[in-house]
Amino acid sequence: MIDLCITLKYFKFKEKAIVKTASNIFELFSTGSKIKEIQKALSNSGYPTQIDGVFGQSTKASVEAFQRANKLHVDGIVGPNTLNAMGTLKRGSSGRSVELLQKQLFVKGYKGLADGKFGVKTEANVKSYQTANRLKSDGIVGKQTKLKLFGFALAQKLA
Repeated sequence: MIDLCITLKYFKFKEKAIVKTASNIFELFSTGSKIKEIQKALSNSGYPTQIDGVFGQSTKASVEAFQRANKLHVDGIVGPNTLNAMGTLKRGSSGRSVELLQKQLFVKGYKGLADGKFGVKTEANVKSYQTANRLKSDGIVGKQTKLKLFGFALAQKLA
């Protein structure tokens, strides 16, 4: 899970300017393990990007595409709203988190493949689960659906 504590890091670029970045805001020229987590989240959400820990132009382009698709302010900067959206699973998402979701839905009685691809069937199962549990039935697996489906401890790890 991406650490959201506020600490300042300083990055020097071409010896002309120092860019201040709070650790919960990630932008061009940021580096480190948190950037790798963001890159993995982008790739798992269907926005392939190289997972190298460097927030370069290609990562920025993927962030912008992600923001556009999720109706967020498109600025190529990963702040609190973008981080929150990255924690959601919806149609088009793929990867290990989707596979875990599908397996948990199966355990709860919803039939379907655990192939790691959030398609029409997974979306239908999520909507059914949400309706049965008095959650907003939108087919998007956000914080509330994760809490109900997995419980507190595991939902925190999947965020």
